[in-house]
Amino acid sequence: TSPEVLTGSSIFKPWTSRPKGTVDTLDRLPSRDARSEVEAVIREVVAAEGPIHVVRLSKLVAAAFGLDRVAQARVVSILKCLPAEFKAPRDKAYAWPSGLEPETWAGFRRNIDASNRSFEHVHPAEIVNAMCALVIRGAGLYEDELRRETLRFFGLLRMTPNMTAILDGALKRAIDMGRLERTGSGVIGVPSG
Repeated sequence: TSPEVLTGSSIFKPWTSRPKGTVDTLDRLPSRDARSEVEAVIREVVAAEGPIHVVRLSKLVAAAFGLDRVAQARVVSILKCLPAEFKAPRDKAYAWPSGLEPETWAGFRRNIDASNRSFEHVHPAEIVNAMCALVIRGAGLYEDELRRETLRFFGLLRMTPNMTAILDGALKRAIDMGRLERTGSGVIGVPSG
């Protein structure tokens, strides 16, 4: 079953990889012409998927140039082509489309197919935004319910320790930001006033 639609959500649409060149282009980095070709693909990917985790970004770019496996040195050379306008201060793990900021972005995108984007690559702000919408819709949720509902929203059913840690980190962030609060009865709610 597909996850439900939440107010304010959209559907995550993965960038469709198309051949843009060969491994030779990546081998020629940091030459100006190779850099220009790689940057053009980065722009396409960030426009389609941003905010996007830099590991996912580098793998998609590498695949467009014929590489299925990406060594760390190759990731570094690809990310050196990331235009400065896609770098958010204090958020080095993600590339952001121009005009979006981690602190003010209210978006969150549900996964129709969880294999399109790993949960580890979903931006924490996106998880916070989904949690807030779920809490509002549910007029408050117990922590376990909120974890399960959030995971389900992103197209996942199995709760692993890693996913629990990501969800707990997002909940802590939402509480620290004053967007959610833990009530005396243990329900997670939206702060009143």
